[in-house]
Amino acid sequence: MILKQIFQDEDRLIKASRSGITKKVYNNIMKSTGISMENFTRATRITPRTIQRKKPDELVAPEASERAILIGKLYFMGEKVFANKEKFKTWMTRPNSTLNGKMPKDLLDTITGLGIVQDELLRIEHGILA
Repeated sequence: MILKQIFQDEDRLIKASRSGITKKVYNNIMKSTGISMENFTRATRITPRTIQRKKPDELVAPEASERAILIGKLYFMGEKVFANKEKFKTWMTRPNSTLNGKMPKDLLDTITGLGIVQDELLRIEHGILA
């Protein structure tokens, strides 16, 4: 799968973040997360209409591309930590006491929030529970 290759190759991640990803890759990341278009475009700071107008091979703006990559990478990591895509998606939609009762998915609209969710995944991965 192309997403797995992208998320495991840091040089490709940096290059894609700088130049932008294609609409096709953007949509693949969105689909792989299971996040609705409305919520995904809000988190990546681009309008649904802008994405809809683009051709499949047309590049998405670097800022929106980087946010999409970060969200995709977070989901890739989460699926590895939970060893199950559905368990991870359930975790993302449940209030979490270590996140002040917020659902992890509600923190994806900022880089800081993404980092906080990633930190929580790292704690889970290493067995450090609150």
